[in-house]
Amino acid sequence: MARFGPLVVAVRWATVAVGLALSALQDEGANRTGFLVLGIPLVAYAVLRTVRPLRYLTGDAATGSLLDVLAEVALSLAVVVATDYWASPYVFCLASAILAAGFARGFGFAIRTAGAAIAAVAIPYHLQVTGAEGSTTVQWGGELLLIALVAGYARRLFGEAEEQSAIARQANDLLSQLNAVAQALPASLDLDETVDTTIAQLREVFPIDVVAVLLWEDATDAWRVAAAEGVRLPSTLTSPQLPPPARDAVIAQRATRATTSDHALAGVGIVAAIYLPLVARDRLVGLIAIESRTAGQLTDQQLALGGAVATQAALALDNARWFQRLRTVGADEERTRIARDLHDRVGQSLAFVSFELDRISRHADDGSTVKDQLEELRNEVRNVVTEVRDTLYDLRTDVSERQDLVATLGAFLHRLQERHAELDIHFDFVADRRLPVRQEREIWRIAQEALTNALRHAGTTIIRVTWRCDDAGAVLEVIDGGIGLADGAVRADSYGIVGMRERAAAIGGRLELRTPREGPGTVVRLEVAG
Repeated sequence: MARFGPLVVAVRWATVAVGLALSALQDEGANRTGFLVLGIPLVAYAVLRTVRPLRYLTGDAATGSLLDVLAEVALSLAVVVATDYWASPYVFCLASAILAAGFARGFGFAIRTAGAAIAAVAIPYHLQVTGAEGSTTVQWGGELLLIALVAGYARRLFGEAEEQSAIARQANDLLSQLNAVAQALPASLDLDETVDTTIAQLREVFPIDVVAVLLWEDATDAWRVAAAEGVRLPSTLTSPQLPPPARDAVIAQRATRATTSDHALAGVGIVAAIYLPLVARDRLVGLIAIESRTAGQLTDQQLALGGAVATQAALALDNARWFQRLRTVGADEERTRIARDLHDRVGQSLAFVSFELDRISRHADDGSTVKDQLEELRNEVRNVVTEVRDTLYDLRTDVSERQDLVATLGAFLHRLQERHAELDIHFDFVADRRLPVRQEREIWRIAQEALTNALRHAGTTIIRVTWRCDDAGAVLEVIDGGIGLADGAVRADSYGIVGMRERAAAIGGRLELRTPREGPGTVVRLEVAG
């Protein structure tokens, strides 16, 4: 609240100056001289508070500031009462005192102080001054109460500003700490590399003989031993197999130090151990066990340091595990797509070739001429080889940093036109900017699925593809002139469309399938916000 100081000092000097000026304007005689003399304590106090301003504190230090404020109020009251009550030239000095009270303690204290000051002046004023008017007390009392309210409100505004400033400073400090933590975390998202890096960091910090990193597996309610040095452990452990201090650490989710060798991971000979639970995003990730055979090696100070290391390691290991899971899911999805493409485009052709070979073989056994049939079969095999080549080419096609969605989609449509000369394909695009590569890849796969569905199931001869990407967002449309959706509905087991919806959701897009207004067919429309 230091920002109150200059404002209060300025108001204090202004009120004292007004009081001295009004005293100098008094009639000749004792009143003017006496009033000017009584202004000297106020001038001295103003000088003091200019050199040593009031400090507006909270908490335990608030008592000192409160006494300083009350002293100013008492001094101002004494001078006002001694110089003719409400008619005093120094009555404005009460305003600066009440202003200081409001800044120091808020609404309640300022109003109570103003009320006490009004009573201290009004009571003797009405008792000693003959014909004293109540309107004067009401007027000055109202002004002093209004000043108290303004001071309290100003204190609240300044307090909120200080709080916002403190939050901003805390946020800045937190960002600096996060930056330092991020620099200390392992750069790799490979789980094995992250575990190795974590152990290496632990060995740099702790003089240890045994270290193990255990990862908690929710699916099996067991601990997977990700790495262990200085001790031989099975691939998995159950919670009862952990040392009691380790179990306590996991339950309390707090780093624990033990000085006994009972049931240590490394068995007999361990005299000190630290067990660090790994918690990230309010979820148990794993446990780090550090054990030593040398007394005095693992201290309470190192326990505190271990807690900080565990926080960083937990986040790094959790990120690596999530990345591993996502990579596994992506690989499974890609294998499923490849299997589906091979089945739909190559498997059926190979089955046909197999049936034809059986039929030709039977004819050859009967002595029939099979030359023409073999020629047809050779052409069919050539078509199968072409299908395999095209399928592999399509599987390798993807969006990259160097090749954007327009180039990828345009090349794919060109290959479709070469394979299907009967198709009427149009591609219109306006691309003022690029989306992130991850988003463009998902959009490319959605477009590829929509085009493949149109070719296989719609019986269309017309395909229209439009792509628009600008500051307002991105829109992809694939329109065919085929048979359209049955009653406008999408089957629940249509896995291609389900996959398209999942891809759209993954990038925050909205996928719509409908029948075009101008005729039969299907419109696949994807919208992605900018």
